[in-house]
Amino acid sequence: MWASASLPGYPGFVLFRSSIAVLLTCACALAQAHRSDLVREHVTDAGARIWSFPDDGGDRFVLMVLVGAGSRHEDPDKTGVAHLLEHVLLASTQKRRKAQANRQLDVRGGVPNGYTKQDVTTYYLSCPSESWEYAVEWLAEHLVSPAFDPIDVKVERGIVFQELDARQSHLGSLTLEKKLYPRHPLSRDIGGDKSGIEDLTEADLRAFYDAHYRAPNVAIGFAGRVPHDECVDAIRDAFAGLRAGGDVAEIGTVRPWTGIHVLPRGSAEKSGWMHAGYHLPPGGAADKAVQLVLRHYLAERMFDEVRERRQLSYAPSVGIKHYADTTRLHLDVQVSERSSLQTVMEIFEQVVANSPRPDLESLDSAVRTARGVLEVNSVGQLGPAMELAWLVRRAGESPSDLQNAVALVSARDLGRYARNHLTRANQFAIATGRVRPGIASPWALLITLLVIFIGVDLARGRVWMKAIAARFARQKAKRARKRAGAPIIKPVAFEDVSDDIEKFFEEEDRRSGAP
Repeated sequence: MWASASLPGYPGFVLFRSSIAVLLTCACALAQAHRSDLVREHVTDAGARIWSFPDDGGDRFVLMVLVGAGSRHEDPDKTGVAHLLEHVLLASTQKRRKAQANRQLDVRGGVPNGYTKQDVTTYYLSCPSESWEYAVEWLAEHLVSPAFDPIDVKVERGIVFQELDARQSHLGSLTLEKKLYPRHPLSRDIGGDKSGIEDLTEADLRAFYDAHYRAPNVAIGFAGRVPHDECVDAIRDAFAGLRAGGDVAEIGTVRPWTGIHVLPRGSAEKSGWMHAGYHLPPGGAADKAVQLVLRHYLAERMFDEVRERRQLSYAPSVGIKHYADTTRLHLDVQVSERSSLQTVMEIFEQVVANSPRPDLESLDSAVRTARGVLEVNSVGQLGPAMELAWLVRRAGESPSDLQNAVALVSARDLGRYARNHLTRANQFAIATGRVRPGIASPWALLITLLVIFIGVDLARGRVWMKAIAARFARQKAKRARKRAGAPIIKPVAFEDVSDDIEKFFEEEDRRSGAP
């Protein structure tokens, strides 16, 4: 009986299968009850933001603290202080020495680190989900109660020197930033220079910490399979020691460089490289959403055109770099033949010119990809998500506003934004070979020809302009006489007058009968 009831189609099996389905449905519902598809925001009494990010439910907890201050907020004579402070804060605390704190975190599978950028400094760690409470306690202790131990400062200064010697990637793209944002703090070397860092003292580090490490200038984000509300409460309590007062760090005004710059390259080298794109305004959630969709749309189109169809480059990539006061949409490409750079540039401009009339299939794909910008499955995804959320927060909006805006981006939005901002006035190109932007429109061609005409005529003594002016003067006089009712006397050739006189007398002779 039991054997027969276990066969498909029998009532016992159907009832068993239905029961399993109900249990699985309930289990999934309970699991999803603690999760949200949107970033949820909580604000502490002192003004710090707590953000919980959607994730894939993996058995890993990631935690990050973002401070809205980086290399651009340093005094010009104390460059490198933000980077050195990042290292020192992850050393000893007022309760535990660095070695002891790291050992206790290692036992629980935690991996801490940090990085400094122009606008922000971040501290993060990743650990198994069961260790989330200790992770919150550990990171809060380092940022709220740092020791500023002189020994730590000396040791971390040496580590920073090693990074500078190795030119770590997180210290910034110095050549690009210096060219694109000349004479502006964004072009500053993130890591600082050795001579300046050598002179930094514990007092300098404390002064930068006191000025910027305040609750309104801090956001704490997390993702992972943890009890949401308990985690928020734990973060709120652990970071309660952050001082109130102050506000989001102020920034200056940036005027990005536009134009074409050819980098020096050995004549024997055949390969080439190019970084080209457009400067965009920072904008709020709606603008950021269009920028993200536009980036993914152009990336797909350029990959299809440059690699798949023409095989000009193995991995052309379109990226976007967000700062507090400007945004850069850029194409990075490497080619085996420098002469191909001009072709790639023309393809890029053609794709951009067609973006006001986007391919709908590619647009749908871009929107789907951009929707995941604030979903976090790893520390590597948490960093960009936190930075985007912070920039949207600076504009007075919430991270969930950005997520909602991405889902609403239409072809009309993309086209309008491209027409307004992907213009020649906002364009730049840095390359190892000669590239020449194409003609953007018939109006641009007309203006170019007009400028050439004026230049040549000035060199000839304004011959053409004088002739044109005389022609316009005659036309003006003719219209004036016509309006006044004056007869318009047209010049007649002498031969015509002579013929008319002869005809007149011949007619008179016939009438009078004269021979």
